[in-house]
Formats: sequence, C-alpha cells, structure tokens
Amino acid sequence: MKPSLRQPAPYRTFWLLAFLVWLLLFCALIHAGFQPDHWRLRHIESGTLPYPTASVITFALIVLVEITVFGLIAKPWRFHRLWLRMLIGVFPWLGWTALWGMAAMHQSPVRDVHLNWLLAVAAIHLLALLVIVPASVWPRLRSWLSG
Repeated sequence: MKPSLRQPAPYRTFWLLAFLVWLLLFCALIHAGFQPDHWRLRHIESGTLPYPTASVITFALIVLVEITVFGLIAKPWRFHRLWLRMLIGVFPWLGWTALWGMAAMHQSPVRDVHLNWLLAVAAIHLLALLVIVPASVWPRLRSWLSG
C-alpha cells in the first residue's frame, strides 16, 4: 500500500491563510515604500528619495521567514499540546519583537510596517495563549477535582 502524500485539510488551510497574510503584508510593504521617509528627507539635499526596492524585498523575505518559522513552531493545525508549542514560541517572538522595537527610532515606513506586524502577532499570540492554556488545562483540572 502506498503512503498518501496528501496533507490534512487544517494543514493546507493554515498554509493558505499564511500565504494570504504574507501577500497582504507584501502589498502593505509596497505601499509603505511610496510613503515619504521624513527623517531621511531632511538629510538629503535633492529632496526626493528613490523607491526603496531593496528594503521592500528584504522585509518581504523577512516576513516570509517569520511566518514560516511561526507555523513550524506552533503547528496550529494540531491541537495536541498546542498550548505548550505556543508557550515555547511566544518567547522567541517577543524577543524578536523587542529587538526590532529597540531599533525603531527614525525608521522608514517599510520598517514601520514590519514592526507593526510583529506587534500585532505578539498581541494575538498572547491573547491566544490566554484562551488556549485554560481550555487545555480545564478537562484535566475538572477530572482531578471530581475524582
């Protein structure tokens, strides 16, 4: 009998949603590239800045890696010990967010989109932990209390 290479529906759904989120962020990065970088404008004599193609591509790739690593660590399509994987994954994510947050002074609009993405995911991650951990512990706690 041949093993099936077909992945379960939640797996495919997660990666499809992750790809759509990346596309939306890529569009936001492209849009941010057209916004003026007011700090750099004061330090450039010509008064016009070229489009930051390299920054947009770099940050699009960084976001792609972040989404992939988050998906591989959390594996949200599997509910067995999801709380533990998310708890373990929240610490590197918050550290990565803090690192980018400390470098935020005088940042370009492209970097601002990236930092806002990191902060949004950190907030969602922490809120999800507030729901998933009690939901995971409750059945065990209930059986322990009853018997």
